[in-house]
Amino acid sequence: MADLQPTCSALVFPCSLIRAHFGGEPLSFADRLDSNEKLLGCANGVYNLETGEFRTGQPSDLITKIFVNPVHRAYFMQELASCLNSANSRNRFYILTGAGANGKSTIVRLLNQALGDYAGEVNITLFTQQRPPANCATPELAQIRGKRIVTCSELNARDSLNLGTIKWLTGGDRVTARNLYENNTSFYLNAAFFMLANEIPEIKAPLEDFGTWRQIKPVLFQSSFKEEVDPNSPLEFQTDENMNDKLNSWRNAFFALLIQTYRSPQHLDIPTEFPDRLQELRHKNNAFKRFVDEFVTRSAQAFSDFRHVFNQYNVFLETYKRQRAVSVDVFESGIVRILGPMHAGPMGRIGWLVELRRVAGGRFLQQ
Repeated sequence: MADLQPTCSALVFPCSLIRAHFGGEPLSFADRLDSNEKLLGCANGVYNLETGEFRTGQPSDLITKIFVNPVHRAYFMQELASCLNSANSRNRFYILTGAGANGKSTIVRLLNQALGDYAGEVNITLFTQQRPPANCATPELAQIRGKRIVTCSELNARDSLNLGTIKWLTGGDRVTARNLYENNTSFYLNAAFFMLANEIPEIKAPLEDFGTWRQIKPVLFQSSFKEEVDPNSPLEFQTDENMNDKLNSWRNAFFALLIQTYRSPQHLDIPTEFPDRLQELRHKNNAFKRFVDEFVTRSAQAFSDFRHVFNQYNVFLETYKRQRAVSVDVFESGIVRILGPMHAGPMGRIGWLVELRRVAGGRFLQQ
């Protein structure tokens, strides 16, 4: 039988620190014991008392598979650990992104089990809708008071994140919430938010709104867990049917790992691949750039006046973006950044030396 290393000594360490970092009495580790009485959690694996089977492994093994790149792995663990301190949690909205079955939901389940009452979950609609009126009950918001980490599931295909709501909930200011049939209560919302998304979602945020973009932190998941793996692929791993049992037995060890990471900060910068994903996100949400890339061709022999380009842009918004038409001022300030200054054209009109292609599915307005 493999050498069984009990986890007790590892758990005494974080228990002594909880009071300092979270305030109040330490968490009861009796409440954190495995619910499966037949499983005995050890530092280097899980022992089944009924079958005598010993499964090697610990939470760090899972994280190593999810983040094969050691720089990505160290950065993500640093970010998770820093969220234990509520002063660090403010102003953070993480988007865990990557193709399905890559460990996003698994790491979130482990995180929720490890943090217990300090972790919460909300419906993604909290971030797709406008800020609720002051007189409305907001039980979902009231229930995440005191949380350090809050997770939410993926958006529907046609939904987009609401800029105003993200700024409101991650701004570090006092918020007011109310449970059903109760009075309003105000508190500081200090949680870091983690959204799971297979694809980069749409965010209605202008590129010049640097404050909002600073709060959004994408994390790229590149591994893939499958029943049949390609032995030549370093990013493919066998699906583990016993993962749920392992997560349950790993929660204390993972909590200890978070504390250890918090106590030994490396101050790592965000990996270069993650800002690239953020740049992709920003361009995806730049409707002006997409319109120009897909429907505008620069040509010294062509001319499209301002009004014609303006009308076609609003057709594009209504057809592809499902957005309302914008005003002339909003259009001019945005499009000039991409097409440049306007030129004088025939019959005293002003516009650009460009040719417009028809917006498929929309109406093409002649000049």
